[in-house]
Amino acid sequence: MENYTIIKFTNEPRFVDIFIFLPYSIYEHDNNWIPPLEEDVALFLNHKHPYRSFLKQKNFLLLNGNSEPIARAIAFVNNEYTIDNKPLGSIGFFESKNHPAGAKYLLEHACSWLKEQGVCKIWAPMNGTIWAKYRLLSKSFSRPPFLDEPYNPPYYPALLEAASFTVLKKWYTGTLTQKGVKILLRECRTSYHKSLKAGYSYRNFRLGNFDQDMTILYELVSESFSEFLGFHALSLTEFLNIYKGLEQVLVHRLSNFVFDPQSEPVGFLLTFQNNHRAFRALKGKKGILSKLKYVLHERRINGYSLLYLGLKKKERKIRKYHLGMALIYQTLERIHEKNIPIHLSLVAENTPFIRLFEHCKKEIEEYSLYSKNFT
Repeated sequence: MENYTIIKFTNEPRFVDIFIFLPYSIYEHDNNWIPPLEEDVALFLNHKHPYRSFLKQKNFLLLNGNSEPIARAIAFVNNEYTIDNKPLGSIGFFESKNHPAGAKYLLEHACSWLKEQGVCKIWAPMNGTIWAKYRLLSKSFSRPPFLDEPYNPPYYPALLEAASFTVLKKWYTGTLTQKGVKILLRECRTSYHKSLKAGYSYRNFRLGNFDQDMTILYELVSESFSEFLGFHALSLTEFLNIYKGLEQVLVHRLSNFVFDPQSEPVGFLLTFQNNHRAFRALKGKKGILSKLKYVLHERRINGYSLLYLGLKKKERKIRKYHLGMALIYQTLERIHEKNIPIHLSLVAENTPFIRLFEHCKKEIEEYSLYSKNFT
């Protein structure tokens, strides 16, 4: 067995640099990969991220016998989300070369540390909370990731499974066919007009009142996602801090609220522009030159992602209006004639909207969250 060295560290500059730059060797020849912003990764390593008030963490690096970095991870304890009265553990920022024995060695050390913290269940990959990045790509690796989608080499699921992790939940992304768009338009149009007759109304996000709309979005997300796997509440201040960059990437005219007959907001749909070239052009940097490169590429649209849809509980029970379908109609009706790809992104298994994938192309991306229990 090869000799490995596990390094547990906090914010030592040498190890921070190794941690940040390891993925560049893993994805060296992969043009689909988008480098994460190095500044954001450094904030996590230095425990200065937006979730620091409720996350405890330990940073890990794995070196081989020649002191070469093989794998990395951060183990998190989330004190805001408990299972059986114990905090949830997670392993995030996981990256590894195709070195199964080494990856297993690293994951086992991260799990041991989490067990010492009193954790009985670990989810991976997850950067501490579902409000941050989580899941991995488990099937169909041919295209670049869309906004908020994970991306990784095809061998990553096997690395987790070798460390006794099993799939907890799956999500899917599909691209609507042109025929599928037309069928959905017909189906959704009926729901939309029914809701209008019942007194519901719709409007998109407003550039001039974005802060006010973010407060509305916070209230809707807090209720509509409250039963989702891993959900825990954030304060309005925390929510606004985490999503302060949303205004730059959200397609305002294609992102809508729905209001009930009493003018109370009851649902939303967020749509994002898919622009792999623009995000890749940043090369992990936030400097002026990188931002200029982003601007030069951002108008080259690769498609639109219908990414987040939420409805208040009472509206989900009133099925005769199908407000989710009505919200989808608002977006499809505005872009279907432009012949730009439309994607249904990160739709969870066993939800009503999974049936929409019958209108998608055959190649569907699958994403998985894994779990491991301690007895």
